[in-house]
Order: sequence, then structure tokens, then C-alpha cells
Amino acid sequence: RSPVAAAAHLLAGQGVVAVVALLVNVLAARTMGPAGRGSLAFLLQAAYVVGAIGVAGVDRAYPATAAPGVGLSTATRDVARLRGWPPACTALLVAVVGWLVAPGWSAVGLAGMTVATVAGVGLRTAAAASSSGATFAASAVAGQGALLAGCAGLALVGVSDPLPWLAVYAAIGVPPLLVWATLRRSAAPLDPGRLATARRLGVQVLPATLATMVALRADRLMLPWLASFGQLGLYVIVATLTELV
Repeated sequence: RSPVAAAAHLLAGQGVVAVVALLVNVLAARTMGPAGRGSLAFLLQAAYVVGAIGVAGVDRAYPATAAPGVGLSTATRDVARLRGWPPACTALLVAVVGWLVAPGWSAVGLAGMTVATVAGVGLRTAAAASSSGATFAASAVAGQGALLAGCAGLALVGVSDPLPWLAVYAAIGVPPLLVWATLRRSAAPLDPGRLATARRLGVQVLPATLATMVALRADRLMLPWLASFGQLGLYVIVATLTELV
């Protein structure tokens, strides 16, 4: 397993995500209009923030502490174990955020999107630690293909409610979850010492991770309150292009 080859696969997977994000952005903007696109962007950003708390810094800590030559199945099981301690806290955060910003069924969609975010980041973390990026790339292609197809269907029907779009976004977590379930069956025994080190390091870097995320995406959280969801929708259309670059 070459780290260069793994990096190429990881980059390819992220490239697919970026391109699909641009295409979905165009479909959503043309179908929902600025206000609907802004509402969807706000809910997605809230899910990303809560998902980062659920990951608890594992995405940065585990690749730095994993045993040399760790296999993908073992890395996947390790990451699942490391993410195992904050599920109650994550669920509580989803409930609180959902009640504050997305009452009703939107809170359910927000929870589903959070799970999808955590699953995708977890699989990417395991792939980086084990230098086995092909599985992550395949999962990314499958998930993003489903996302693009689902959003294209919503655009074709003319669905302007952000909730069905959020539900389609949440569905991209299914391929990573299926990969996790398959790989964990053949995982080697865990190394408690390394896991404890990774968990401690993850908690230490979590504030920096959240600070970076808020600094980069605070605009999407603040614009609805400073202006309107319609203004956020117009902003996101441009921001998606710059992020792709």
C-alpha cells in the first residue's frame, strides 16, 4: 500500500464530492430559489458543525497514532470504537440544534445528515491511516452518484421544500455505513493503549478543529440572522464555485 496511491484515491474522492456539490448547487438554486437554497445551506452547515463534535477530533488524531501497517478493517473498527464515546452527547446536540433552527421533520433530516457526515469522515480517516484509499474513493463515488441522481429527480419534479433535499443528502451516509459493517467483521483485535492516546489527542485538537470550521463557515451561520435566507442562498451559489477552485 503506497501512501502516494492512497493520497491519489483520497483526492479523487474529494474531487468527486466537489464536482457533485457544484452540480447539486446549480440544481437546488434553480429549483428552490435563493430562499430555499439558503435554508438548505444553513441546515447542512449546522449538521457539519454537530458532526465535527461527534467525530471528536478522531479524524486528525487516529492517523497520527495508528500502528504502522494497520489494515483497513482494523482501522475502521478502531475509528468506530473511538467514535463510540460521544453518541449520547451528539444526539443531544442534534436535538438541541434541531429544536432551535429546524423544528419538526427538519430536525430528523438534520440528525440523518449528521450521521452521514460522521460516517463519511470515519471511513476517510480509516483509509488515510491504513493507506488504503480505494475503498473510500469507491464509497464516495457511490454516495455522490446517489446524491446527484436524487437531487436531479427532485429538480425534475420541481420540489422546492428544502426537507426532501436534506433527506437525499442524508442518504449519502448509506455507502460508508455498509462498508463499515462489512469491514468490521474481519477486523483484528484492538490496541487499547493506542486508542486511549488517539482519544486524548482528538479531544485536545477538537477546539482547533471547531474554531477553523467556524472561522471558514461562520458566514453561512450568520447571514440568515444578519440578512435573510434568500441572501444566504445567493451567497452560497458563489461560495460553492470558489470552494471548488
